[in-house]
Amino acid sequence: MKGLKRLVQLMGGLDNLDHMTLSKIYQSDVKSAALYNTRPVFPISARWRSEIIQDFRLLLTRDELDTPKDLASLGVTIFSSSWYTMVDRTMRTFLQVVRRLILYYEHAQRNPASVMPTDNDLFLVAEHQVLSACYTTTDPTDINEPLRLTLVIYLNLRVWHFQSFPFMQYVVESLRQSLEVPYLHLQTETPELLFWILVLGSLASQGYKCHRWYLNRLIEMTERLGLSEWEEARAVLSGYFYTDQTSEKRAEEDLWNEVLLRETCKLSLEGRWSGVLGHSQCFW
Repeated sequence: MKGLKRLVQLMGGLDNLDHMTLSKIYQSDVKSAALYNTRPVFPISARWRSEIIQDFRLLLTRDELDTPKDLASLGVTIFSSSWYTMVDRTMRTFLQVVRRLILYYEHAQRNPASVMPTDNDLFLVAEHQVLSACYTTTDPTDINEPLRLTLVIYLNLRVWHFQSFPFMQYVVESLRQSLEVPYLHLQTETPELLFWILVLGSLASQGYKCHRWYLNRLIEMTERLGLSEWEEARAVLSGYFYTDQTSEKRAEEDLWNEVLLRETCKLSLEGRWSGVLGHSQCFW
């Protein structure tokens, strides 16, 4: 990014660049920040941002106006949970903004004619803001940082569809590390929230080194919540940020098959050990 920063300086700064060029610069910047889990290098240009806002129809005061019935529950569990009032104020803002963006994204997918030239930039701004925040990871009850990284993963997995891009393995690793301290708190106090985080982490980590870590813990949470079918899991996810996407169906099926296979193997092994112990007890 040092070379890009120098190039921007030589060209007279961000405000001297056209909108499309700035979009590409910000795209590179936020992906680099996601890769290294650092803040973006470039600030958002006020001129560039104003050009986006002019097309931003999310600023309608009645944000439920065009909300499809199947998305009515989007984020409902998040905003009605006791933990929501305990997270940082900026995190609450991020969650509200991302919900509106998801609704906007889904509306655009269903109504292609409504897409505006600057729509992609809306998500760039959101990702830039989320990446610009930073929370501590030393308090076992502080869940701000895992939430922040989960939002980064959601945007890259479900909006940009960048799961196969190598930088994603570093993002899921950052999330894994951020979960180490508050994991027990999440598991006992907010199990459904942890389940949502682990589902996104498992989907994003498919094919990467830390996938087994996510999968093992997802299986544990699936058992803890008593979820045996994907439809049951999907019902839980609907209260968080999760939508049905045709392009992601195969990945979801592959993941759930992994969960069921591991559970079957675990039960089989437990049955074998039970049989051995039972035989031993008869022997003695």
